[in-house]
This record gives sequence, C-alpha cells and structure tokens, in this order.
Amino acid sequence: MDALRALCLCGKDDASDGNSSDGDGAVVTTESAAPPHPVVEVDCRDFDDGTRNFRLERRSVVWYCETLAREVADAAVDCACDEAARDRLEARMDMRGEMAAAGIEDLPTSFGASKRPRTARKKKKQKAPQKKPRKKHGWAVGDACECFYEGDGLWYVGLVASFAGDDGVEVALVGSECVVVVPHYWLQKTTRYREPEPEPEEKPKQRLEDAPNPYAGLVDDKYWAQRFHYFSLYDCGVRLDAESWYSVTPEKVAASIARRVGGGRVVVDAFCGCGGNAIALASEGAWVVAVDVDARKLDMARHNAAIYGVADRIDFVAADAIGLLPTLKADAVFLSPPWGGPDYGDDFDVAAIRAGGVDGVGLLALALAAAPRVAYYLPRTTSAASIAAAAARAGAARGGIRVEAHYLNHRLKAKTAYVGWPADHAWPKNGKT
Repeated sequence: MDALRALCLCGKDDASDGNSSDGDGAVVTTESAAPPHPVVEVDCRDFDDGTRNFRLERRSVVWYCETLAREVADAAVDCACDEAARDRLEARMDMRGEMAAAGIEDLPTSFGASKRPRTARKKKKQKAPQKKPRKKHGWAVGDACECFYEGDGLWYVGLVASFAGDDGVEVALVGSECVVVVPHYWLQKTTRYREPEPEPEEKPKQRLEDAPNPYAGLVDDKYWAQRFHYFSLYDCGVRLDAESWYSVTPEKVAASIARRVGGGRVVVDAFCGCGGNAIALASEGAWVVAVDVDARKLDMARHNAAIYGVADRIDFVAADAIGLLPTLKADAVFLSPPWGGPDYGDDFDVAAIRAGGVDGVGLLALALAAAPRVAYYLPRTTSAASIAAAAARAGAARGGIRVEAHYLNHRLKAKTAYVGWPADHAWPKNGKT
C-alpha cells in the first residue's frame, strides 16, 4: 500500500478557495472580512476502560522480574569477581571428577543431619461439643414460628424469645418491637420467615503502587502516571520523546476523532509526532499519510504503529508539512500543530499557533486547500469565537463548524474543530450537546 499514490498531486500554482501564498510561505486569504461561521459546541465524554489496576499489576510484575533478574546478574558478576568463591567452586568440581573416576558419583557431596530443628507434631484441637439449646414444649429460644394473637384473631410471624410459666411463650413479632405472650399450643411452624442476610462489608479499593518514573527530571510524574491513557499498550515497548509526553493525544480521544475522520478515506496527519492519531486513524480503516519534520519522531511513530499492527496502512513522510500540503489532495487533513508547550494559558487564540513561519489561520487555509474536510486539534481553552473567526479568515466554505470538547474521566483535555463537514452529516452518537 502506498497512500501517496492515492493522492492527486497538484502544482503550487493551482488556486482554490480564494487563497494564495506569498514568497515566504505565508498564506494570504481574500475572504478575511467574511462573517464568522456558525459553531455548534458538543461535549464528547470518554472514560478509561477500567483496566488501570490490571495494567499496573502487569507492569509491577514486569518491574519485579526485571529487578530480580538484575539482582541475579549482579550476584553472578560478584561471584565471578570473588577469587575465594571461584576457588571453592573449582574445588567442588574437582571432587566431583574424582568421585566420577571412582564410580561413586551418585553419592551426595555432603553428609550429616539437617541443621533445621525438628518440631513436634501439633495436635489437632478438638472442637468442644456445642450445647444444644434447651427446648420446652418442642420450641427453643430463637425458633421462627407463627403465633395466633387472640386480640385481633390473626397469625403473626415471630421468634421465640423466652418462656413464661408452664404453658406461656414470649414471642417477638418480626417487623415490630412488640412481644406477646401466648400459650404454646397457639404456635406452629412457619415457612414465611427468612433470616436477614448480612450486609456485605465494603472492602476499601486497593490502589496498586505504580512503577517509579524512570525518566524523572526529563518527564513530569503526572505525565508518567497517565502513560496508559496515552497508549494502552505502553508496556509493550511504545516509544516517546520528551516533547511527546505532553503533546500526544490520549488514546481514547484519538479514537473518538478517528471515528469521525477515518473510515476508508485518505487522511493526512500533518504533525504526526510519535503517531498517536495516525495509529487511531489507521485502526478505523483510513489510509494515513503521516508527516513530520523530525525524523526521530517518525521512527518512533513507525515503531509504535507496528506494535498496534497498523504500520501497513500508514506512509511516514519526513518533510515540512507547510511545504508539503500545497502539493497534496486528500479526503481529510488532521491538524495537531505545536501549541507552544503545556503552558499555553487561558483564552487561547488560533492565530497564536506558529508552525514553519505560518500562524494557525494560515495553517488552516493550507489544509483546506489540500482537502475539503479538516479536523483541527486545539487546546481546551480555545473559544468558539476564535475558531469561527479563524475559519472565516482561512476562506472556509460557508457552513456550520462542529467543536467537540473532549472529556476523559470527567476532565476536559482538548477541543477539536471539524471544518468542512456537511450540515446534515450523521455524527456518531457518543457526545452530549
């Protein structure tokens, strides 16, 4: 498969949507004064798959095995470096050789009783015979029964509490605090009474201890703790660089975006990074052209895609997306440009994005020239007004813009703006308006 062959290459002189480019690569739009587009905001809520404890347990087992293997290897090295231990081992091997020559190799090399002290057998404690409850008139205290109450002529379910006199029996009525005294011949066995089941004890949730952060000082602990949110198969060898730890899209969010963008289309991931979104798009059946200017990130993305089994559906291109987009034609473009680090601040503006000398508005114009549909992954503090203004300045066709706020376990992570989809498009029903 070569997704690039499925693209229709076009020249840089082709004009579309009223956009043009100057010599420095900056995009100039002719519809900058167009009115803002209508925006529909939707909450898209995803939740963790509930296997965090299992994954941490699996990781802790691997971590323990690695530690044990390391200790065994260190002990072997220490033994090899210890001359006295080597001499004892060689002497033992020489003795075995002499025993084999004498035909007594089956005998043990050490004799004598075990140093472990012997302990006497513990006698099993016999359970004391339980005393049977004393009965009177065929009844014992605590027996369930039905008693006839002469006051209203009805039968009631109760428990025998005690005995009064020769014939009287005190019965505690079930469901009330009343105790009545009736003759023993007014009692009969019942099948209507059931012993109350004990309430199950609420066991405290056990939170497994996480493996220590091996990248302390390079990666913040809060990102290390969310590694399975980023890639559910992280412990299978997923690779990330320092920048990708805070810029990669969580797997659940990436899958939600891929269900809207993918589906047999040719999709360009203009800033693929370590491949989180490209893997999700390919998993949904899309043919993906993953572009990134950093060759190291592309190698990591290719490795991660192989772990998820979708490397054959992705073409990895080491190039600058700003220069490559004007030469491509695809079904959709996914944009996740750098936001300027994790501290992007409140009330983020799309125009504040800088990628290869082009701002966020110019980047959207380039993507719209390459494909009729664009999914723009933006910080959670981006306002709908900023997105609508950017779409108008980028020369987007008149129509509605859908903005989805991605919540993961009730926490707002990011927003995605879908530009170019028809107004009557049937969106997946996993969001709340």
